[in-house]
Amino acid sequence: MLILTLQKVISKSDIEKNIGTKGIIKNRKGYITKAADAKHLESFEDLYNGLRLDYPGTEFFIADGSCGVIRFTSKETKSVVIPSGGTYAMYEYPFTAHGFSAGKSGRLGAPEWHLTNEVEFIEGAEIFEVFNDGTEVLVARLQKVGQNLQFVKIE
Repeated sequence: MLILTLQKVISKSDIEKNIGTKGIIKNRKGYITKAADAKHLESFEDLYNGLRLDYPGTEFFIADGSCGVIRFTSKETKSVVIPSGGTYAMYEYPFTAHGFSAGKSGRLGAPEWHLTNEVEFIEGAEIFEVFNDGTEVLVARLQKVGQNLQFVKIE
C-alpha cells in the first residue's frame, strides 16, 4: 500500500479553529495536493496564485499575509479522485476540471485531487502557517490525547 504525504491548504482564520479539535480527522473534504507536487509553491502568495485560491467565495486573502497547510498521510486512497469532466465541469474558472490548477502571476499550478469523502488522518499530521516571505511555522501536530487523536498546539 502506497502512503503519500498530502496537503490541504486552509485559510488563516481556520488555523486556530483546528487546534484541539478531533473532528478535523474525519472532516476534511475538499481539494488537496501531494506535498511533492506543490513543493515549488513556497510562500502564501505562491500557494494563492499557483493553486488559484482566488475562486468565488474564497476565504483566502493576500492581505492576511499567511495561510495554513495541513500535511498528512492517510490510508484511505479510495476517497481521492482526479477532479475532471462530468460533475466537475459545472464549476467556474479558475477551476479547470482537468486535474491541474490553472496557476497565475507567473506561478505554475499543480496537480490537484478531490477528497470525495471524509478521511482519517494518521497520527503525526501537522499544521503549518505559511507566510508571504516563504517562512513556515509548525503550529500543531496530531497526537493522542487520552483515547483520542487531536491537533495539539506546538509551544
